Amino acid sequence: MQRCNIDRARELLMMEGNVDATNTSGSSLTHVAIRTGDWRMLDLVLSFHPNVNVSEGKEVGGGTPLHAATALGNARMVKQLLKVHADPSIVDTTKSTALHICAKKGYADLAQALIQHCHVHRILGPNLEVFAEMTDKGGKSAHYWAREFGHHEMCETLPPKPYDPLEQFEAAIKDPENRVWQKESKKKKKGKKGGKKGGKKKKK
Repeated sequence: MQRCNIDRARELLMMEGNVDATNTSGSSLTHVAIRTGDWRMLDLVLSFHPNVNVSEGKEVGGGTPLHAATALGNARMVKQLLKVHADPSIVDTTKSTALHICAKKGYADLAQALIQHCHVHRILGPNLEVFAEMTDKGGKSAHYWAREFGHHEMCETLPPKPYDPLEQFEAAIKDPENRVWQKESKKKKKGKKGGKKGGKKKKK
């Protein structure tokens, strides 16, 4: 499929019949079709009705096909995915949506397409927040990233959301996945206990 041989890809799909097959990284055929850069290949895969909201493995970012198409800045592919109910509110491993990608790269038209789609279909974030106000793992909204990367005109079309570093620091401390320092402290405590036992043995 990566060679963009559409006829061969169609033949394989009709023979195998598993359009939701994934590789070792968790990338689906839809992901692969998008990365060929050929909208016709994506059109072919979509004609077999795959799950377009599947996420890749965490080791490769955990993004959906919509994340992949947005990263390429391919408006046609983004529209193809939205037509078959791709969900823009799904996040990757950094809790970023496709809108965060648009904000970083300055894809203003794509950003508006995503926002409009969510408005029409009443798609909200996981905490029932407006889609455009969703924040990533660092507590940063699309507006924050558009401003950070100098896309000032784009900032005017995105709702501003205050970024509180202290609030994010507190959230990081409470996050079990970020408690690296606690694991280190436990190791030190174990080391101290081992030292005491060793001392007792010497006395005997």
